[in-house]
Formats: sequence, structure tokens, C-alpha cells
Amino acid sequence: MDAKRSLVHNWLTKSRRDLLSDWFNIAVQVSPYATAYRYPGEVLEPTGDEYKQAFKAASKFYEFICSLLPPELSVPKK
Repeated sequence: MDAKRSLVHNWLTKSRRDLLSDWFNIAVQVSPYATAYRYPGEVLEPTGDEYKQAFKAASKFYEFICSLLPPELSVPKK
């Protein structure tokens, strides 16, 4: 039974990892915006194109994560 449980666990982990790896590049693209424009410094704000790209990527990632939640934890659509 433990071997079967381990096999199922490994399969689920791999499928989740594969699923999330598709989003890794988006996370890398959006992550700098968490701090780059939060604090005053040399760069004051992103360009309009940078903002649009980051917002679109972050929105897609948010929707993807919400789609993984069970119905009782889902976020109402606006």
C-alpha cells in the first residue's frame, strides 16, 4: 500500500510541477514589479507597455491559480 501511495504522490507532484512550470516565465517577468516601483529611487514608474504586459501576465496567472482552488475557496468574479 505504501508503494502505491508513493506512486500516486509522485504522479500528482510531477503533474503539479509540470503545470506550474508553464507559469514560471510569467512569474520571473512579474516579480520585479513587486519592489522595483514600490520604493522611491532612480526609476519612478514602468512605461505604459511594461505596465500592460505585466498586468496581463499577472491577471492570467491569478486566474490560473484561482482555477486550481476548490469551489468553496473560489474567488467571485468581478
